[in-house]
Amino acid sequence: MTDGLIELIFLQVPDSKVDSLVSEIVQNANPFELFHSELGNLDPKKSELGIISLLQQFAEPSSVFIRSDILNVGEVWLDNPLIRIVRYDELNEVAVVFDAVKIVPTSWESFVDKLAIGAKKLAVQSEAYGYCCGLEPGTDEETQFFSSERIGPPFSL
Repeated sequence: MTDGLIELIFLQVPDSKVDSLVSEIVQNANPFELFHSELGNLDPKKSELGIISLLQQFAEPSSVFIRSDILNVGEVWLDNPLIRIVRYDELNEVAVVFDAVKIVPTSWESFVDKLAIGAKKLAVQSEAYGYCCGLEPGTDEETQFFSSERIGPPFSL
């Protein structure tokens, strides 16, 4: 077991797929907080109206954060995750950030395997250029569990 934050990141998600990816991620969740980097706090129901339109309203970089009670990725339930959608240089990144301490898997290998299967499915559906998951920052190859390119280095959790 480890503590700290874990990030699951979908890289270079096309504009036309951002909303469907976010909807797929939060489909069984109850979003209770929505925050835009330029507009501040918003009604969480606005997430249903289109995240990409909120991001495109302002100069880049721009970001939207959605806090939810729980969500499911690849048969893994994540408690109180933050969904971060960032737009910069006309590229979109969607990340799910959650606290490792709140994960109680029967085994970390099983947890990571299920999360990797779910991430790959979401990445294919969203036409993301790539994806990765690991201790924050999720893009750090030294602490990655997996990416679209490889399984992360073996290390003890």
